[in-house]
Amino acid sequence: MPRTFSLSGIMARDGGPARLDRYHVAAWFVALIVVGRVSFAVLPEWRRVMGWEAYWIAQSLAIGEGFTFPSAKRWLYESVSDGGFHATAWMDPVYTYVLSALIHLFGEYHQLAALIFNLLLLLGVFALTYHLGKRLISAPAGLMAVVALALIEAYPAVARDMNNTTLASALVLLSALALVEFLEGHPTAVPACWDWCWD
Repeated sequence: MPRTFSLSGIMARDGGPARLDRYHVAAWFVALIVVGRVSFAVLPEWRRVMGWEAYWIAQSLAIGEGFTFPSAKRWLYESVSDGGFHATAWMDPVYTYVLSALIHLFGEYHQLAALIFNLLLLLGVFALTYHLGKRLISAPAGLMAVVALALIEAYPAVARDMNNTTLASALVLLSALALVEFLEGHPTAVPACWDWCWD
């Protein structure tokens, strides 16, 4: 009997382990191509990696001035040329403290470390996107979500700068997966990320 194309057949949850493995591998393949492409574009020029508010605050933290803006870096409102630092709540603390730690640990190579951190986060976003699609609909849907994300040309480009977009995306996806787990009746059994990457 000849095979016929059926969208509902492709979207079915019970495609069997061999088919699911193919979708999983394909999702990783797409993710690695996109992250590899971004890496080859930006790694040779890592000293030009830009950072704005979070970076300025992280630099203040790294030199012991606390969660402050240097007066020379204020762009949203009139600058105060007093050479001092001004307390702020402009940026989220998580990514800012991570940047500060990278500046402290890696010194003049902190831009390279921040870039690698963002690229790893981007890879994590692709993995979490696949697993959210797989949990909500099916493995083929997870693969389609990864492909759709890869086709948004502006999104992978955010990993080129020191900003919190990739970390925020990863945390939102992780929260969504935890919520799905909770709603499916496993409130205390939030799976570890490495389980999602290999199942």
